[in-house]
Formats: sequence, C-alpha cells, structure tokens
Amino acid sequence: MAQKIAILNRKGGVGKTTTAINLAAGLARQGKRVLLIDLDDQCNSTAALGYDFSQGTTIYEALIDRDLANASLQIYPYTDNFDFVAASQDLEGIETAMHDHFGADQKLKLLVMGIEFDYDAIIYDCPPNAGLMSRSSLIAADYVLIPHDCGQFSECGIPKAVSLCREAMMLNRDLKVLGFLRTKYKNTTLCHEAKDTLNESYPEYRVLNTTIKECAALGKTFKDHQTIFSYKGAGDPSQGRVDYTSLAKEVIEICEF
Repeated sequence: MAQKIAILNRKGGVGKTTTAINLAAGLARQGKRVLLIDLDDQCNSTAALGYDFSQGTTIYEALIDRDLANASLQIYPYTDNFDFVAASQDLEGIETAMHDHFGADQKLKLLVMGIEFDYDAIIYDCPPNAGLMSRSSLIAADYVLIPHDCGQFSECGIPKAVSLCREAMMLNRDLKVLGFLRTKYKNTTLCHEAKDTLNESYPEYRVLNTTIKECAALGKTFKDHQTIFSYKGAGDPSQGRVDYTSLAKEVIEICEF
C-alpha cells in the first residue's frame, strides 16, 4: 500500500512544486511506483509534466462527482514508474462547487483508496493556502513534508503550515510530519542557521539531512516538461540530481517503503 506524502507550505516560492516533481522522479528511479496528484489551481506540476489542457479530465471533475460509488481518478503516465493526476484552474472555485457536499474534505481520501495498492508512494502537491485542497490532502496523507527555502522571510509560512498540520492530526491520527526540507540552500550564515532555528522552534519534528542546493537547472526544467534527472538544456543539472536522489533515499528510509 502506498505511503501518501503531502508537500505543504503556506508560503509560495519555496520549491514545493519543484520538490513534488523531482521527489516523485527520484523515487521512481529507485524502483518505486509513484503517483503525483496536483491539487494546486496554478497547475504548475500538471503543466510541467506536459499535460494537454485541451483534453482529458482532472482532479476537479473527480472531486465534484457526487456519484461516490463510480467516481475515479484519471491517471496519466509520465515516465516508467511515474504517473500523475492533473489539476485544473477550476480548483480555484472548489470550495464553492463542493459547499453542499457532505464530507467534502474526505473525498480525496476516498478516491485514493481505490488506487493506493497500485503504488508505493502517492505525492500531493498542495496549494500555498489552508483551503479545501490542502485540508483534504492532510486528511488523505500519512506524512507531510514542509519545504523551507532558508531565505530572510521563508519562515513566514512555517508556523501556519505546522498549525494546519496539527489541526489535521486531530482528524487523521495517522498523519506525521516527515520533516522540514531546506531548499535553495547556499553557503550563507542564514542557511547554515536554518537547521538550528527549526530545531529550536519545532523540537518535536525532524529537519531532514538532505538539503536542496541552489541549482540553476532546477528553474529551467519545467518549460521542457522534464525533471532534473532527464533535463538536457542549459545549466549543469548534476547538483540537483545528487540532492533529489539523496532526498528520495532519505524519504524511503524514514517512511520504510
């Protein structure tokens, strides 16, 4: 049965989508069967994976379907061992569309139950807010991974993300914080102090050993519908490949799958 991991931060620009895609690719390269579910109405993961927005169905249609017995996820292949469920800009209005749905925040969990034995890992790319999609992902997850970009204002989203996780734990007793992932890491005092700051503020949670160092290629892969592992454009992708391989191995060790 799949280990389900929500990637969440209440602040944008911390490498959430970059991590969702490249962690999924890294796990697939370790021989794990991975499904990435894009829950963000910005659809960045979906676009990066080359989805044709003029065709097919998305997570939105599955969520608003009131026929629970027959509702299902449309799954698209990306590469070997790596599939995805597309997002839609219609997710911006999901709260209104599901305002009278009984157990709206449980719907994602019910949909995933039908396919969780087909995968080793299911990754949720969450929007940077506390809306229905973020809440639903935490109810449907086993772990939550919180990216932290080590910048001057990067801690702004951490307390809100942790608070949301703690609220979700009251409804999902199986939910655990996988850890904080330091992204956009570079050789500065601010980055070096980030681990101590996180440990002091949240001693009950893990700061992952892996850091995702600054790598110009990471910002160029999406337009070519590539992951850091398949990217062949300008910029050296080697550091990104090393870091996301390390992250995949650390996640496998922590989650034991």
